[in-house]
Amino acid sequence: MAFIPEAKIYNSDGVTLVYNLGNMLDAENWPNDEEPNQVPLSNLRSQGEITIPAGGLAFDITLTCRLTAANYTALITAWNSLQTTIAVQTNYYLKIDTSISTTDDKKVQRIKKIVPIRTNNWNSWVYFKIKLRVNTWS
Repeated sequence: MAFIPEAKIYNSDGVTLVYNLGNMLDAENWPNDEEPNQVPLSNLRSQGEITIPAGGLAFDITLTCRLTAANYTALITAWNSLQTTIAVQTNYYLKIDTSISTTDDKKVQRIKKIVPIRTNNWNSWVYFKIKLRVNTWS
């Protein structure tokens, strides 16, 4: 049986499940390794610069997921629930399965409208994209 990763949105406490995005098909701009961020400080009168270690950089990721339901009415209800449950500019944890027993966790906020990209006339499934901003809260 093939492993299919799931993406889940948790409340800012990291424990309370807010929404299970279901089967994740793609994660655009997902970092493999996060480089430590450094802030260079320079002055027009000085020679050179001072480099100060800093936190992680904020970046956007776009997830492509599939939402399924038994029929048209159930799918529209699930779609409306998705739109209202994951509020814009609210702090969440995104947890994506990296294996059967481990996840990769990011602090995120939804920054754009959730967009349907393909559907079967809203009868039983819809593929959608959700854009999230990572490292926008601490």
